[in-house]
Amino acid sequence: MAERFSRIIGLSNIAVVAILMASAIPSASFAEGSRSIGGVTEITVLSARGDMVSGGDALVEIQFEHAASARDIAITLNGRDITDQFVTLLGYRVQGLVTGLVEGKNELAAVQKGARGANITITNYPVHGPVFSGPQAQPFICETDRLGLGPSKPPYCEAPTKYEFLYKRVGASAAEDPFLVYDSASPPPQSEIATTVTDRGDKVPFIVRRERGVINRAIYDIAVLYQPGKPWKPWNPQAGWNGKLLMVFNAGMKPWHMQAISGTIPDVLNVTQAGTVQSMTGGEVLSRGFAVATSTISQPNNAATAAETAMMVKERLIEEYGPVRYTIGIGISGGAMIQHLIAETYPGIMDGLLPLTGLPDVWTVHVNNGAHDYPLLSRYFTEISPQLWPTRAARVAVYGGIDGNGIGPRTSFMAATGCIDRSITADPPGGASLAKTSASSVPDWIYDPVRNPAGVRCSLETANAQVFGTRTPSAWGPIERKIEHGFVNRPVDNVGVQYGLEALKRGEISPEQFVDLNLKIGGLDQDGLWSSHRTEADEPGLRNLYRSGFLVPGHQLRNVAIVHEHTYYPNDINEKAFHPLFATEMTRARLMAANGNADNLVSYIVVDDTINDADGVSVHVKPSIVSYPMRRAAFMLMDRWLAAVEADGEAGPRSEKIRRNRPVEAKDTCWTPGECPKVAINPRMVAGAPIALDIQKCGLTTINWSSYGRVRFNTDQRRRLREAFPNGVCDWSQPGVGQQPTAGTWLTYRDSAGGKQLGPAPRSRPAPR
Repeated sequence: MAERFSRIIGLSNIAVVAILMASAIPSASFAEGSRSIGGVTEITVLSARGDMVSGGDALVEIQFEHAASARDIAITLNGRDITDQFVTLLGYRVQGLVTGLVEGKNELAAVQKGARGANITITNYPVHGPVFSGPQAQPFICETDRLGLGPSKPPYCEAPTKYEFLYKRVGASAAEDPFLVYDSASPPPQSEIATTVTDRGDKVPFIVRRERGVINRAIYDIAVLYQPGKPWKPWNPQAGWNGKLLMVFNAGMKPWHMQAISGTIPDVLNVTQAGTVQSMTGGEVLSRGFAVATSTISQPNNAATAAETAMMVKERLIEEYGPVRYTIGIGISGGAMIQHLIAETYPGIMDGLLPLTGLPDVWTVHVNNGAHDYPLLSRYFTEISPQLWPTRAARVAVYGGIDGNGIGPRTSFMAATGCIDRSITADPPGGASLAKTSASSVPDWIYDPVRNPAGVRCSLETANAQVFGTRTPSAWGPIERKIEHGFVNRPVDNVGVQYGLEALKRGEISPEQFVDLNLKIGGLDQDGLWSSHRTEADEPGLRNLYRSGFLVPGHQLRNVAIVHEHTYYPNDINEKAFHPLFATEMTRARLMAANGNADNLVSYIVVDDTINDADGVSVHVKPSIVSYPMRRAAFMLMDRWLAAVEADGEAGPRSEKIRRNRPVEAKDTCWTPGECPKVAINPRMVAGAPIALDIQKCGLTTINWSSYGRVRFNTDQRRRLREAFPNGVCDWSQPGVGQQPTAGTWLTYRDSAGGKQLGPAPRSRPAPR
């Protein structure tokens, strides 16, 4: 199913254009005397899976066994004649943008006189969603007015789609100089407009159309080379588009109830910040003929919704501009994680990944470690037992290579009050209220354990309620019993984790430090606040995390080419904690375990020590100089790689085509002279966890004193260590609690928590003659 869908959404636009015949089919009636021919062989929805179409329209292709004449064909939708919506392509197939789909199931039928026909069921969803992601977050703050679309229409933040043209002046740099506004009513002289040659060799004016609208409550952008006033049909696009798509994913992963994080959207035209995530999404990419698309819901705070939005934005692009040859994802941090998550759980949306400083998932490093372990360790070292840890070296040994003191709680991940961007103070029109209570600095609809215990909780697991489900009454705490409703199951845990274990064995910390640390480190309660008790995961949440695929085991990642790009900032502690260098090795380990190889993964690293860390805020001074060559090379490599896969006509699964078409220059590369930096690990690995970090909650075993090697504990230390681990310590050699295979790909969360598999995409059915 996944590979078939990948073929569907990757049909060659060049091939379609090359065989296009512009004749429309005028009538559904049959002409007298038509000869009997083979009939309809296949009906295919090109713009999305046939059971996940949105917005009331779909790009459809109908194939015939023999040449099809206009007078032989009849096409109906729900019994209504729509034949005139199709055009013929070389007589053997027709394409059309089918409009007027009703919400729910639709029957599309095609017949030829005297021959067999075919039917297909197309399921249509509203453009505001959801399609498969389940109940949408409420309340939701609309921000269309902040991003140039004007006031929105509640409750889905709908606003009119906006189109604008921009151009490059003659002599301007594609990679650095800004675009200028192209006024269609009073266009600049043709002599002032630069031209560009696409990677197919087509010379066209350097004019870009940017489309901005609302899909699935997200604001989206699509940009592509476009000549104003000239026709463009999805089956006959203009020469400026090469059929390829670069999809940009936003950084961050805050579970805000807002349309756009900090009121921004990744800029598909940005060419002035060459070293940022936009380094390959500006004029240089557009000048090659790529389309560039993005949206404001493209982070992993709710992976199912982000995947759904990416699918719907791509569907919109195909219906407006034509079938996509292949899609490359790009994004930094959260925008890197979501690429892995989408490729693993909803295969076919993307073909190649360019994750920048990216981890394969959200939960294992950003949450279980960055938002959980680092703050706990920092609190212990600075507030609980600082006298036991006078040397920085001992702390660094426990952290795994960095001094994490000062890394505070990430309330937007773990706490219950991180719903909004605090910099936004005005109530936006048409959306949820930001009104504050007199006793609080947050809106009055947000959870507070005292003032509003039944309010909206804003922890990361709550943003994924449709995945994890809610706690059963037997697990309820006092607040849950008071409101008579369970919180969302939390898949975060540190029970049995022996912090500093490997450092102890290496003699880098003392037995007393090890015992005291593990006895007093504690955990986080349901509100993300420190507790003397270890953090304990809810097992139903753990099971659902694994079965959803959102821990990214790597099975489906084999079907995409991946080039990890990492700009390493040696003087930035937060960067090293939340964007660690071991991310690539972590991904590689999962690929190896799942598939026996990691031949589809390449690593690029560059060191950037040009940093000014003022007041704890990292300011990267000249990233364009340091990072841009690496990032441009990664993009060009990915384009060559996928082009070779596309041209591979040999039989075999897509994963084999990815492997055998890997360019010879696709090698792990350090872009900084000298040796690449040493890869630091993290606290869980120091505690004995494997590099794959695919265990959220470890299985336990009784303390085995011989397992500590030559370390000797005195009687009191043994007693306190048993007190720290009353039920045993982690046994990383066994599967984690709740760890299990995924439930498959393309899960839907519309009807129940935990999701269920949709099954194969619908295919057309033969109809009787």
